[in-house]
Amino acid sequence: MMYFVQLNFICTILKGNIVGKFAWFLLINLVILKDSIAWFFYERKFHGRLKELGVIDIVPFEISSWHHGARYFIGKLNGKKVFIKNSSQKEIYKELSCVSKMTIGVCNIYFSNLTSIGSFIILDFVDGVKVDDYLRTFTSKKDHHKIKVQLEDIILELNKNNIVHRDLKPQNIFVDNVGKVKIIDFALSVEQGFGQECFFSKKLKLKGLCAGYKPNDYTWSDAYSISVLLEEHGMNINVDFFSFHKC
Repeated sequence: MMYFVQLNFICTILKGNIVGKFAWFLLINLVILKDSIAWFFYERKFHGRLKELGVIDIVPFEISSWHHGARYFIGKLNGKKVFIKNSSQKEIYKELSCVSKMTIGVCNIYFSNLTSIGSFIILDFVDGVKVDDYLRTFTSKKDHHKIKVQLEDIILELNKNNIVHRDLKPQNIFVDNVGKVKIIDFALSVEQGFGQECFFSKKLKLKGLCAGYKPNDYTWSDAYSISVLLEEHGMNINVDFFSFHKC
């Protein structure tokens, strides 16, 4: 690092002449080379660990245009499709912590690797579609009601375990080929001690409006996201959105 600082200082002094321009060009290429070498060894360690575990046919998987630094892959483990998330140690730990507490609505965990380099988690692959695609394809009230009830149950399960997902957008909600709803990506989640009476008051209204609600209070974000999602697909959400569960 000191070498780069010294070279950058020299380049700044000499940048008006040929020597300075060449030195600046050399500095940029050295930085690129350094990053490329670091990335090569990172990828080698990451893919090497997956191969040691028996994961094969690994290909990138696109979830959304914004991944907050995480990468997603699909592979095969013991002949079964699996979902692989590669991210920072902190994010993988958070994912592992949240998913392990949930009893419904999440993918099963096969393996987690928590190291400073190449942290990842291997989960069940959801053989299905994103929830908004499902709701556009299956338009009957019966199909929509099944999804609504499952989403309500998942939100209640999150609440029971003091988890706020904070990113329940269609890209993170899947419906598998037997109609089961699964949520993914707990990177933005928080785990706190919110009581059910506070989080799911009977006074909860569409878009999270209720007594004591504050617009910047993210503890309401999951209920808000789900109610907006269902409303966008033609479901009439009444005032007691979660009255089905007699909260």
